[in-house]
Order: sequence, then C-alpha cells, then structure tokens
Amino acid sequence: MAEDVEKILPALENVTDFILAGHGMGAKIAQIVASGEPKGLIGLALINPVPASPWILSSPKMERLYGSCEAKTEALDFANGVLSAHPGSLTVSDLDKISAHAIKQDTALTIAWLREGSEGKEGDWSGAVDKIKVPAMAIAGKSDRLISVQTIKDEVYGKIYGCIMVEVEDAGHLLPLERPKKLLEELQAFVDACVDVRKNDGLRSGSLLYQGFCVARESNYNNFMRTQGLESR
Repeated sequence: MAEDVEKILPALENVTDFILAGHGMGAKIAQIVASGEPKGLIGLALINPVPASPWILSSPKMERLYGSCEAKTEALDFANGVLSAHPGSLTVSDLDKISAHAIKQDTALTIAWLREGSEGKEGDWSGAVDKIKVPAMAIAGKSDRLISVQTIKDEVYGKIYGCIMVEVEDAGHLLPLERPKKLLEELQAFVDACVDVRKNDGLRSGSLLYQGFCVARESNYNNFMRTQGLESR
C-alpha cells in the first residue's frame, strides 16, 4: 500500500506542499511513505498509529481481531470490547458502519494484510523511521485497548526524531469517532504549525508557532528541543 501512495503523490495536480495523515495501519503506511522523503511533504500526523516495528498482539486479542473480519456479531463485539474506550462510547450508527465495513471485506485478504503488515517479515520498517525529517505528531486515545499509549510512546514517539505526543482523554482506538472535535482541533493546530515551519525554510527552531505548539504540550518540549540537532545533521 505504501507503494500505491508513492505512485499517487506525483499525479496530484497543483499540490506543492502536503501533510500525510493515517490512522492505525494507515499510520504505519504513512510512516513508511514519509521515510522516503517525498517532495512537498511538510508534516506527518499519526492517529492511534501501528508502529513501524513489528507489532504483536496477545493471542486472544489477535483472534478477536481476525474474527471481527468474518461476521457482523464478531465485528460489533470487537468494536465494543477492544476498539472503543469503553462499552457504550460508540453510537449505534457508528457500530453499524463498523460492522457493515467489516463484512464487506474479503476476509482472507484482510486477515493476511493485517497479519503480514503488523507482525510478519514485511511488517518491520523500524529502520526507516530515522529517515523521517519533517515535523511529526502521534496522537493517541488514552484508553486505546488495541495499541496502548505506552506502545505508541516507545515505538512511535520515541523512535521518530522530534515527534510530538498528544494523549486524548475518553478515547480508545477509534479516536476519530469518539472524540472527533478534539482530534480536529489538534490536527488543525499541527497543520498551522507545519505551514509556519515551511515558511521558515523548514526550520522548526525558526517557527514561534511551532514552538508554541510544543510548549502547550509541555511533556513533549524536550523532544522538540532534539529537533535542533536534527536540523544540524
């Protein structure tokens, strides 16, 4: 899928600057694409990201994940029991959309993609993230029961140089559904900061707006300061 994205980017007309965003496995793909330093990329937004390194769930959770690809009942159970912050945090409409999407997929292909892309030999891109040079933000639901906040801290925030980490209360893995307004606020602030960095010749140290974005998330300020070293490499 990363190759598909890389092929599409040059075909986008009148797009000079862009930010890559992805959720879950889509965020893993975004990391892989960003590591190739595509022309025009000015930022990377990773929502509940699967790490670029191999990501292995416990057997019971993995079985439930694969089962959710096979039938509506299992999809609903997985959404309520694992994907959401807590049972009842997703609306009936959201659950209907999740289950409808799940049962439309080719089960065998979906399971193979999940297995190989997360834990298989094709799923290890840990050596690529060091090549990511643009501003990056990892945003996670504090109650994510699929990809824990600690995993994201260790394998995404801790591996991408100068990455900013944002934790959102009352949200699980389906952050875009559970806290859409909060997610939009964080993404808009990040986009504005990235655009300002671009105006300052790509130097984060030269953007007061970007520095303010980092300082407002105090726990990430030390990681931001590491970008001074990144810019001199």
